Amino acid sequence: MRCAPSPPKAVPLTLAFDTSAAHCAAALVSDARVLGMRTDEMARGQAEHLIPMLEDVLRDAGVGWRDLDRIGVGVGPGNFTGIRISVSAARGLALGLGIPAIGVTTLEALVFGVDQPVFATVAAPRDAVYAQIFEDGTTTDPALVTLDTLPTLPPGTTCIGALARDIAERTGTRALDAAFPVAEAMTRIAATRQAADAPRPKPLYIRPADAAPPRDQAPVLLPCRPQRLPRLPRARLTAPRGPGAPRNSQIFSTNRARSCQRPRTPSHWAALWQARQGYC
Repeated sequence: MRCAPSPPKAVPLTLAFDTSAAHCAAALVSDARVLGMRTDEMARGQAEHLIPMLEDVLRDAGVGWRDLDRIGVGVGPGNFTGIRISVSAARGLALGLGIPAIGVTTLEALVFGVDQPVFATVAAPRDAVYAQIFEDGTTTDPALVTLDTLPTLPPGTTCIGALARDIAERTGTRALDAAFPVAEAMTRIAATRQAADAPRPKPLYIRPADAAPPRDQAPVLLPCRPQRLPRLPRARLTAPRGPGAPRNSQIFSTNRARSCQRPRTPSHWAALWQARQGYC
């Protein structure tokens, strides 16, 4: 495959990626031109797959990490673990390269390039969706809704995203597909957003995690100074002298046999102390 030519340094180069769903998606955009884009469907393993995939996207476009001017990242809503993977990677890359990182929500990427009003939805657990209304430059707060708890939509609303057709049938609106792939839309949004005013990207969590920490207060751990055990005097083995005295090898074997007959105790120090006191 023929690689795209490297863009001039005067043109901003933006790389954006997303792992908030069951995929690893990335796009490289320069001056509204897509230099590279890739989406790998995967339910798990994004943490090990993300950085090598980004390197492939850059290599195919003929650029390197130092050629980037900014980084865009999907901050959710979506899978909790996937969001943390992409956000932490974006922060680390931005810190190492000295360039800004721009957070873009998946809902913003869905409505990019579509006439408003738009009702954007992202799949959520238990047949629910993360939803947000975009109308004339204003937005509602993202919320977790179901088909039975849908909000009142403005006239002429377009539904885009998860369960869009079902929502359109219930609300009397129309359903359309997104104008751009998610990764490309995130890259284009990040390329045009003011980096100076953009906060550091952070995960967008709409609902609490299923695995919540216990509500009981954690026990207080008191500092403890380790106690040193007293050094025990080393036992000296005195062999009888004179005719008929046993040899050193006989003394060693006798002492070893006696040590094997010592009572078993939970502590080695207790057994040694008993031996020194003559209990064995």
